[in-house]
Amino acid sequence: MAGAMYGPLAESVWWAICIDEELEAVEGYRSRRNTDPQGNVVNGLRYARSALGHHRFFAVQTAGGLSIPYVIPYKIETFGAWLPVADLPDFDQQSTFRPRYEQYVAGRRVLDTLVDAAGWFDRACAESLA
Repeated sequence: MAGAMYGPLAESVWWAICIDEELEAVEGYRSRRNTDPQGNVVNGLRYARSALGHHRFFAVQTAGGLSIPYVIPYKIETFGAWLPVADLPDFDQQSTFRPRYEQYVAGRRVLDTLVDAAGWFDRACAESLA
């Protein structure tokens, strides 16, 4: 599962950071982003983008699966989760984003972090256009 996820995941994170970089031109955007939990997910995704895009280091593991005790009806669900920060190389150029990755991204479901980033961009764009 994890290998098949690499391309779409790298592209998703790359696009999120492209949006973030464009919004940085809006006055006050950075300070709003850096003080908002969803905005800090975006900051953490910068570190993940660096891992995936620049260093070609796959920053996701397969998680979930069968759990005991069983609850009926049960299902076996696996999902992508971001690696703990200790399992990632230290990217010197992105050292300011490493703590945000650790606090807001590491260990979480990939989809949940992308949903948080989308929520942040929705709000940031609405505020910028208001």
